[in-house]
Amino acid sequence: MSNSGQNVGGTPGGNLSDHEIRQRRLLALEQKGPGRVGKEDDIIEDDLKAALVLSLGEEQNQENNKVEKKIFSSKESFDIGEFHTIMWDSKVTTDNDKNRWVGQGIDIRVSEETSSSSLSKTTLTSRLDTMGSNHLPWGLTQAHGGPCGVLAAVQAELIRLLLFGGRDPLSYPTTLPDEEIKEPSSKMSPELIREGLAMAIAVIIARAALMPNSKDEEVGDDIARVILPSNLADSTSLAWKDLEPWSAIESCRSNSFDIHILGETAQTKKRQKTNDSRDHVPRDERINGLALTISKFLLQNSILEKFQRPGGVVLLVMALVASRGASKIANDMDDQSSKLTSQFGHCSQELINLLLTGEAVSNVFDNTMTPSGSFTCRGIQRRPFVGYLTQLEALRYCEVGGYYKNPRFPIWVVGSTSHFTVLFGDVSCLKESKSDELLERCRRAFKEVDGAENGFISRIDLPQVYQILELDVGGDHAIQTLAASLEVSGADIILWDDFWKATSRLAMGASLQTVLEQQGDNIPSSPKLIRGTVEGMLNLKETKPASASAMIESDEEMAKRLAAEWGGGGEISAPARATSPAVAMSDEEYARKLQAELDAEGSGAASVVAVSGSPPRDDDVATQQGTSSDDITTETIEEDQKMSPTSNDNTNGTGSNVVAARPADFETFGDSFPLYHYNGLRGGTLTPFRVTRLSAEEAVGSSIALGGQAAGGGGDLEDVIRTKWPSSMMNWLGKSPPYID
Repeated sequence: MSNSGQNVGGTPGGNLSDHEIRQRRLLALEQKGPGRVGKEDDIIEDDLKAALVLSLGEEQNQENNKVEKKIFSSKESFDIGEFHTIMWDSKVTTDNDKNRWVGQGIDIRVSEETSSSSLSKTTLTSRLDTMGSNHLPWGLTQAHGGPCGVLAAVQAELIRLLLFGGRDPLSYPTTLPDEEIKEPSSKMSPELIREGLAMAIAVIIARAALMPNSKDEEVGDDIARVILPSNLADSTSLAWKDLEPWSAIESCRSNSFDIHILGETAQTKKRQKTNDSRDHVPRDERINGLALTISKFLLQNSILEKFQRPGGVVLLVMALVASRGASKIANDMDDQSSKLTSQFGHCSQELINLLLTGEAVSNVFDNTMTPSGSFTCRGIQRRPFVGYLTQLEALRYCEVGGYYKNPRFPIWVVGSTSHFTVLFGDVSCLKESKSDELLERCRRAFKEVDGAENGFISRIDLPQVYQILELDVGGDHAIQTLAASLEVSGADIILWDDFWKATSRLAMGASLQTVLEQQGDNIPSSPKLIRGTVEGMLNLKETKPASASAMIESDEEMAKRLAAEWGGGGEISAPARATSPAVAMSDEEYARKLQAELDAEGSGAASVVAVSGSPPRDDDVATQQGTSSDDITTETIEEDQKMSPTSNDNTNGTGSNVVAARPADFETFGDSFPLYHYNGLRGGTLTPFRVTRLSAEEAVGSSIALGGQAAGGGGDLEDVIRTKWPSSMMNWLGKSPPYID
């Protein structure tokens, strides 16, 4: 790196050290001070204050100096050929696809309404209600297809900052608060949004720069690279000619861009003789520190506007490639010839993973699989801040792992076959039941040993799985006894189903003797369900017997009890009683059966909306009634409005979208929480709704698949949501479910 000491912030002093600046300033004061009289006293006082700041090292000035020392310029030219090679698939990507990227910026639709609406309220309210009432101040808009994955990732990070970040100044959140944050809604100012947008872009770049992969050692330098057009003063947008040559050339330097290197190298830290050791600083703290440096750089000299203008999405991906390195990105991928975009210019899974986790891995499952020999398939290695759900899992093409489904903040990017959108909610979204947490940990531990996900492990591997779970069953002898009991006769293997049945009961407090005795019995196939939810993770180190308040009942018993409750005078008739205990329904099947029965109760559009959480679209309602959509009666529309007092037009988002409408009847039979879906197309659409988890969360001691429960439906948003919450129903508050394509 050349010219590393150049100050690119435009601050007086050039390459002078702090000591040299201080000495020159004090000398100037001595020369000018005696000749000043009268109204120049104020000027002298200001100069003296400035000199004292330099000489005494005021804290704020020191902080600014730290930032400036972390900003360097480089005379290196950007390798545009290398970028095009890893970015585009020449076999399927057309010039039109590339043009859509060049024409898309990372921007919010600005209007007078946007500015005024963010300051119209001053009452104390939750941040979620403030953001859910109007998306115009914070919603990124998309004009062209293709780069929607980049916009969705930036949008998700911006939502994380605005919902859970600190204020005055805006700061990155690292942990989820116990409850919703409340403050005056006037805090949602345009200045805050602009700062948040810079920080959202910055943290994505910093994460890609510092996140290691399994093939490399820890990153040595805490630096990132931002690629900008050479003429910073030019107000024009990025153009096609700036990115020439577009042909796939392995190496071709471009004079149209400059590389700006931000952060601190190991040598810089050594020269400063700091006592802090980078090895002892948590990675999240290092990423946030580098991201703050990048965001301050973006906020000066109108640099952020370069990303907001057309071509901004390309500049962001260029920064990711330059910061992580094209070779390291290729090493992240299962197939090193993979590209960051696919057909029609859509973001590939590698690019989505790079944006959300900092690693361009090719899969969405947890950890690493070894299907055969030395061939490995890398997935998500840790819980990210922002999660990911996909329509492909609902269609049973893949399985998203627990890391993506249970992120550290209740925000998910939602992928369909042709688009990416964002789903977010409050802290209640991530509260899982005790059996939910237990099942996920057992799945992850079992898969870690069963690398190929064959559904079984060797008998001798059972102690390793229990060591991963940190579950003590009474020593090595007890584990060997259990392994002998679980072993498939003569095969020397243990099936997942047998492992889960025994391990789940042990973790819930059953004794080993009880499990061994019942292991050989002919246990009915109907699952035993634990009802109720608890907060926090299950601590397997301190297992306790299940309390008496945790009702254990079969599906048949639960169906009979619910039928008796519903038959007592409610608006919903009781479902058919279970007639045979031999046929057991899964949570998902139970939820779909109940949904169908609830829908069947309605005789028209209004009753369907009032009873079912998923109202049909207008065309479907018209078909059911034998009329055209134009013939829907005024009474039906009025009934919809009665059901949803916060009814509004989701398209423009100017009304109140707060999820406070009349609860659907099924919400009394489970835990409900609000969610919001945002789609940046056509100016942005924000859709509020409620999700209710109906039946018991998971089965303990029953047959559960090793893989997650895929919806297996048509692949709409409801089916995608059920890949995360299988036994759930949605209340769309009188509106139609949004499209995700």
